[in-house]
Amino acid sequence: MQLNQTLQQTEPKPDTDDIKAQGVRLLDIGVFGPLMVLSAMNKKPPGWLKLAMVGIGVGTILYNAKNFLAVKNKLPK
Repeated sequence: MQLNQTLQQTEPKPDTDDIKAQGVRLLDIGVFGPLMVLSAMNKKPPGWLKLAMVGIGVGTILYNAKNFLAVKNKLPK
């Protein structure tokens, strides 16, 4: 019984900042990250810029998707 109480006390709960940040994360995942990747595919930028934009875009998508899902899993169902 005491173990169950301990688990309930340590269960992560979302705070207000987490919930507010979800909209920004969705923009990063669905808009900004893909725009970075698409802009890098343009023929005009130099190679180093294309590589940087793809790296930053993919990193943005992955980082924010991970955080979005972590907060979503804390929310009551």
